[in-house]
Amino acid sequence: MTLTISAGRIEDAPDAARLLAETMASFGVAVLGAGDEELELKALLRWYGEEDNRFSYQLSHMARLDGEIAGLILCFPGKEVPGLTKGCARSILSIYGFGQLVKLIWRGMVLGRSNEAEKDEYLISHIAVFDSFRRKGIARALLDKAVLCAREANLSRVVLEVEIGNTAAIQLYESYGFRKQSTTEFGRHARVLNCPGYHKMLLNL
Repeated sequence: MTLTISAGRIEDAPDAARLLAETMASFGVAVLGAGDEELELKALLRWYGEEDNRFSYQLSHMARLDGEIAGLILCFPGKEVPGLTKGCARSILSIYGFGQLVKLIWRGMVLGRSNEAEKDEYLISHIAVFDSFRRKGIARALLDKAVLCAREANLSRVVLEVEIGNTAAIQLYESYGFRKQSTTEFGRHARVLNCPGYHKMLLNL
């Protein structure tokens, strides 16, 4: 079997949207989909195919096993987070109806300010491997790619967020060298967001 990792392309959008949705699980449905899984996929499909936003193909790398898309990693320097997040707003009115948009904004307010990455950190925003391709070393290969990108950006700290209770992912990241840096619990809002909170994990290069 031959594993390759290459830059994401617009035509990867259908698979990329599914992989991005997997990384966020029910939390993504609650927030980006305002409770609707199809709406979440619609938003991710749209944003992935566009430029200069935090879900764009420009920021992704696709893992292919014997030519078939197996996984994805989406990563970028922390200093770019504010601009890339704002970039999603350009298409927001063409994705969400008024009621859906109100839910999106309210749930964003519930989340509050998320300090995903400092300016001197490199953020792994999303990483996912399709179920049928797991346990083949693909996630580690994708992490290797992110580390390479961080070094090319002259950054020595790589960070990511992982949901509290996602034991398999936490074990993977810890075995790679990541360590928990902080924890954010959603408390009384956990039920609305379909997520208890997350750990921020750090890898020093």
